[in-house]
Amino acid sequence: MKKTLQFLACALMFTGSSYAASDIILGDFEDNNSSFYKWSGDNPVVVDNPNPDSVNSSSKVLLYNAHQAWGGVARWFNNGILTPDHIKIEADVYIPGGGGIQLYMDNSPTNSSSKFTQFKNVTGDSWQHVVFDISSLTLFDYRQIAFQNSVDTALYLDNIKIVAKVVIPADTFVVAKKLDAPGITDDNDYSVKGILTWDTDSLYLTLMVKDDTIVLEPGNPWDVDNIEIYLDMKNLKTADCPRNNTSWPPSWQSNYGMYQFRVSPQKTWESLNGSYSNVKVNYRYEATADGYNFYINFAVKSLDSTVNLAVGDSIGFDILASDDDTNPAVRNQVSYHSPVTTIYRDAASWATIVLTENGKFVKAEDNIAPTAPGNVTAEIVNTTNVKLTWDVSTDNIVVQSYVIFNGNTPIDTVVADCSKAKNSVTIRNLTDGTYTFKVKAVDLYGNASASASSNTVTIITDAVAHVSTGLSIYPNPVADVLNIRSSDNVRQITLYNITGQACRVFMINSNNANIDLSNLNPGIYFIKAETDNSNVIQRIMKK
Repeated sequence: MKKTLQFLACALMFTGSSYAASDIILGDFEDNNSSFYKWSGDNPVVVDNPNPDSVNSSSKVLLYNAHQAWGGVARWFNNGILTPDHIKIEADVYIPGGGGIQLYMDNSPTNSSSKFTQFKNVTGDSWQHVVFDISSLTLFDYRQIAFQNSVDTALYLDNIKIVAKVVIPADTFVVAKKLDAPGITDDNDYSVKGILTWDTDSLYLTLMVKDDTIVLEPGNPWDVDNIEIYLDMKNLKTADCPRNNTSWPPSWQSNYGMYQFRVSPQKTWESLNGSYSNVKVNYRYEATADGYNFYINFAVKSLDSTVNLAVGDSIGFDILASDDDTNPAVRNQVSYHSPVTTIYRDAASWATIVLTENGKFVKAEDNIAPTAPGNVTAEIVNTTNVKLTWDVSTDNIVVQSYVIFNGNTPIDTVVADCSKAKNSVTIRNLTDGTYTFKVKAVDLYGNASASASSNTVTIITDAVAHVSTGLSIYPNPVADVLNIRSSDNVRQITLYNITGQACRVFMINSNNANIDLSNLNPGIYFIKAETDNSNVIQRIMKK
């Protein structure tokens, strides 16, 4: 509605939690004073309440007798006092015998012919609380506000006031998560606090900045002092895939209802947000003694026409504030919630806020761990390297990375690629031995899944450097029978394929053995001979 888009030109106040117009008392008359004047008939006077009851038990009220129908009692204001946030005019009315009362407003300096009227019936013999709805006003500088009696009889008025939309104060949030901020020394150097409230029509955002040095030129808008505002009206959490991707534009920009707005000291809204001309915004910048403030009202339906805000709804929201004291070399950046410097392209990192009663919100923290990776498979490649592959994990927002373990020791962290069904990593330059790897999924906020284990693989390098003079393995290459000769007792021979998997085991318990390999497929294999005094490994070729 238009009332949410007009700037609060009059009766603007900052409450410490949001800003809104305040109620305006036109008359309660308990001090025996009145600023009302007549259009005709007798002068209005303050008198004792002629008929106190449960609606109005005040001791003093205003009496006006026009001695004709449609006479008026009015107040004059040199400047209009209404604002878009004023939604109704209320009064206690008593007309002996009954009748009707009309609200009448005119004398606008911007439109002298304009007037606003609204009529309400009033029954006799008791006070009535009458409410005139002015929420649809499009003109706010009426200087005369009057009340007319539709019948020729006395009119009693009391407790007359202009009522403003209630904006419940919200808790102040702090934009203080340091993403890359080596130059911010303390809160007096640079700090940002915010206030966000809502109703069905609008989002109301106030940003209060302390900044000891304001840098505006030269450079791109994102290289100077500025604040970016992120909104995801359906909380889609569109993830940047692969994680830490650097391509442009980010995938979320094609989604309806998702935005990156920017504000900067002394700059107009239009100059920084021209690509969002469809979004209806009421914007004000204010310089302060130690920095500056921004006041922004967003019309909800212009952000997303399909959204109807209600208690319990979730919205994606974040702030990225940049302080540039050494332009153009350094940008010191802090966020409200996002833990990543790529917040501008990663909607999954934006905060989730849940709307609550009285125009407030709570930030929903993410404590849900990803699922464990599936089908973790280890495969030996190039003799001493292992390729580890797994089915990707799922998360309520997004998996950020995978931690790789050798046994229980972490050895690597792999950035997740949520665009693929499987992720992988190659572990290089392993020494001889048997390995079982584990993989854990970790989300943006450090929540980790259970670990998932791979199959066991054995690294066996060329045996030339390992063969002792007491053991001979021949012929190599071998076509049918492999001969084993040893000065020690050979307890066991194990045959491994190129992937490190054991494919044959021979129990020997002798110094000599002849092993039939005639039905073995051609290729590279490794022989591990376990004697009473040593273990010997040798690579063989099967023809």
